[in-house]
Amino acid sequence: MLRGKAQAANSLKGIHEVIASFIIAGAWLMGHDGRLGSIEAGKLTDLAVLSQDVVELAQRNRANGIGGTLVDMAVFDGRVVYERR
Repeated sequence: MLRGKAQAANSLKGIHEVIASFIIAGAWLMGHDGRLGSIEAGKLTDLAVLSQDVVELAQRNRANGIGGTLVDMAVFDGRVVYERR
């Protein structure tokens, strides 16, 4: 995990670290990692459903296609707040 370390995007080792830098490390930087930032019992979880698997794209050396990813659905505070039509 990236706890307590700021890293440039080009120094990250893989797609999982990139995702963690936005989600888990973001919660940690805001001081909310005890209740946000990961899907665990007792934590608040918001989520986004994406139009394509960004992990698979990165692992197949097609990371340049990640920019075309759309959000299909967003859930905030247990409610669907966005659905792409």
